[in-house]
Amino acid sequence: MSTNFQSAPGRYHVQVKVHGSEEKIKLFHAILKSIETDWAFWQNPTYTHNSRIHVCKKCKGIVVCSPRINAADIKSAAAQAGIGVRIYNFAKENKCGGSVQENFNVTEFIDRKYAAVLYSHKPGRIQIASGVAWVGDEVPQEAVSRRVITMPPVTEVVQ
Repeated sequence: MSTNFQSAPGRYHVQVKVHGSEEKIKLFHAILKSIETDWAFWQNPTYTHNSRIHVCKKCKGIVVCSPRINAADIKSAAAQAGIGVRIYNFAKENKCGGSVQENFNVTEFIDRKYAAVLYSHKPGRIQIASGVAWVGDEVPQEAVSRRVITMPPVTEVVQ
């Protein structure tokens, strides 16, 4: 694994798909969280500090700032945990297209309870909107209920 003093400057988008038993997947995420503080898939029931995950709308990858890990480290952690991993994206933010300022507009925060959708499916099948992540074309009821409804302005005549 990478040492504590090595990091790559900038923001990176990381999209992985893992398969294995639930216990081994939790171990995999715990290993990476111990190395990379921005690893968003680690879920600790007592950890309530950050309930949202920063995700790119284009590549469906999590946003990691100045990572201390690389793709080889992710594969090594998967081998240690005894699971399979497929890395779809591990690249600088500007590889998603456009400038950094434009990329900031194509990212979204989703609720942490949808993290399993991000690491258990191919990026092309994942949909993201209104803080919710799902697979398939049908929008879940939670995303529909979060839509903001704007009413047309009402003109009042004052005499």
